[in-house]
Amino acid sequence: CGWSPRPWEPAGYAPASCGGIYTDMPLLQHFVRVSPTEVELKWWKPVSGVDKYSLVYGYKENEMIHGIVNIPSDSTGITVGALRPNTYTFFQLWAWRGECVTKSNVIDP
Repeated sequence: CGWSPRPWEPAGYAPASCGGIYTDMPLLQHFVRVSPTEVELKWWKPVSGVDKYSLVYGYKENEMIHGIVNIPSDSTGITVGALRPNTYTFFQLWAWRGECVTKSNVIDP
């Protein structure tokens, strides 16, 4: 009768696929507060097979609603500014291969 568990998906919708070939998990390993509103993050060497990275962050671990997209695949760090002054902020790095993503550990400095 036309029922769908996900009515927001158009007919014929198929989720993105990477052929089951995901990247290794990136590892966030370094955090330094550069100023009250700026932090520097570093991760362990570029992950093999990554097309790009994204960084998600937020002030609650289960509400990381901010992000930076299209970080170059050879990057090993990034500085994030315009944060709430001296506030705990949670970060997670995403490694993309095509439309598939592997997520890092969450850092909660």
